[in-house]
Amino acid sequence: SWPARGELRASFRAVESCLAAAHLGNEDDVATSAIDELERIVGRSYEPGDGLAGRGLLEHSAAASALLTAFAVAGRLPYAMLADELIQFARRSWWNERLGGFENAERSTQDLEQFVANCEMVRVLCRMALLHADGGYRDIAVLAPRADYAEDARRTLARFAPSANPSPDCALYALALDEYLKIESFPHAS
Repeated sequence: SWPARGELRASFRAVESCLAAAHLGNEDDVATSAIDELERIVGRSYEPGDGLAGRGLLEHSAAASALLTAFAVAGRLPYAMLADELIQFARRSWWNERLGGFENAERSTQDLEQFVANCEMVRVLCRMALLHADGGYRDIAVLAPRADYAEDARRTLARFAPSANPSPDCALYALALDEYLKIESFPHAS
């Protein structure tokens, strides 16, 4: 039911879900429709140099994730490079170098939204780190200088490690940790 209306993060996640499921049948129709919608949403909300103008970390991580999935499905280099740009914008805007991890400057506590946003960003950072570790990708892409997405992911995981008391939020952390372990097992990862 394109075009999507409403919350931007939900729109990016819906598009990504369609792209991820495109291989289940009717690949061309589903993927083409989802990519058209992704381009419409990005065109409406992205400002060069300003990321998703007026949007927060959750929207930036959802957009970068959808763009990385679109790159995996369609192989169009601009999708991965835009994801990289959105990650760099998020890093400039919300990264806390002293503590590691991303923070909303208006929040002083580690609340659930901040935890979720950091777990989602770790997953995106790990996916981008794998691309940066791939020689074929490095040969054709313009890479963000001095980007060390694997280290950013590691520091974020260390900072937001759940307490010993299990909670439903631990599942989000486990998904992020799973993405990080893929980097650790990648033969050319630095």
